[in-house]
Amino acid sequence: MSGIDVPYHLRPNKYVDRQIFVDLLNRLDRVRPLSQSVYVSMGGKFLDDHKAIRFAFELAGSVSIEKFARVVPRQNFNKPFEDVSCLERESKDFVSGFSEFRSEYPEDANFIVWLDFVKPSERLIQLEEFSTLVGFGRPFDVFRITINANAETLKGSDAKKPEQYKTIRDWRLAIFESQLRKFPCNATADEMTTAGFPAALARAVGVAAMEGTKRKKFVVRPLAVTSYSDGTTMLSVTAILLPAEEADAFMAMPWIAEWKHRAAGWGSVTRIDVPDLSLREKMLIDRHINVMDDRQIAGELGFELGDDEPSTLTKLSQYREHFRFYPQFVRMA
Repeated sequence: MSGIDVPYHLRPNKYVDRQIFVDLLNRLDRVRPLSQSVYVSMGGKFLDDHKAIRFAFELAGSVSIEKFARVVPRQNFNKPFEDVSCLERESKDFVSGFSEFRSEYPEDANFIVWLDFVKPSERLIQLEEFSTLVGFGRPFDVFRITINANAETLKGSDAKKPEQYKTIRDWRLAIFESQLRKFPCNATADEMTTAGFPAALARAVGVAAMEGTKRKKFVVRPLAVTSYSDGTTMLSVTAILLPAEEADAFMAMPWIAEWKHRAAGWGSVTRIDVPDLSLREKMLIDRHINVMDDRQIAGELGFELGDDEPSTLTKLSQYREHFRFYPQFVRMA
């Protein structure tokens, strides 16, 4: 089963990643209201992101683009509001026709666009689309990309490593540099690991975004850079276009500057690795989270949440960091 087909209640890290995005939009809404913004994403058959965002914000409209014609009727059945438009359209066609698409909306409308990709073999194409989309944007548009960040997709088995490379990391680096040659990001062999690869890939996303703003009167700034895994490592990067003369002042506004998840730079990645908890486990942790440290909570649980004590403490630390966004799915009788 591919990640795109796994329900959200089986992907707590993906859920947290999305809720951090919603939290970011809430802060942007306080600085510059989103009521004239149009939300566009690759919503999938359940349109979960549209449900979360449309219930949280008053928007000028929302659109889901979908590659497969067979999915669109199901989207129309599941859409939370009748004015959600579900279009059969590949991302490349949406991006190339974005200017025409934009003309269907009021001149003062801004866009929030989320491109959500899964195929690691198409990273270059995906970053090219993101770069082109950014280039078609206007000040205060928000663009977001989710992309596969699994370092193991850069190689075959160790036995197949060409002799000219001393280590698997060296081989991965050569593949990565060849794969994203159009967007060089000064990656190192040490970054070609599960933990390090998202930062290198995020910098490549930044290069792609800045390439899109060349010869423009606006700049692009990163807002959030997150990495998570619910089976395979993914990277999400959210950026905003700003008038060059206003960019520093906008980013210094308290609602933006003081946000705990704000990315300090393109390669500054917030890791999301929350534990998979039952409702009973979650309730116990929540009850003690403000009065006990992680080691004490682990003692109250009486069992490991990870493979051993250190990984359990790491999981609890991650939960403490992100518990406001943790999913609370309850079986309905």
